[in-house]
Amino acid sequence: DVFNYLTKGTVTTSVGVLLGMAASKRSSCDPQVSKMLCLHIPSLLPASFSTIEIAGPAHASAVNGIGLLYQGSAHRLMTEFLLNELGRKPVQDSNDNGREAYTLSCGLALGMVNLGGGDSTE
Repeated sequence: DVFNYLTKGTVTTSVGVLLGMAASKRSSCDPQVSKMLCLHIPSLLPASFSTIEIAGPAHASAVNGIGLLYQGSAHRLMTEFLLNELGRKPVQDSNDNGREAYTLSCGLALGMVNLGGGDSTE
């Protein structure tokens, strides 16, 4: 059912499914939901998948979903990915109107992933 909603639904439906699945598995680091979310983040895909078009709102909601899914885990790989995405420069020839929303989503997700870490160095 989830596959059908993501492939045949509207962008709004995709956003709802991505965030809903992540929220339902919050703080679990569930690998299946993680794969689903990562498929909607082009920078986590191999170069051979670069032709896939992903709507800006779905892209931003997938990043927010990563934050929910890995909430409080201080997952090193996701922390590094989100930091890199925050610092990434926009592509010059791209007309990416959703860049600000995506960057904000990366910041919020980074905060959620490292939520409650405080002074720990683990």
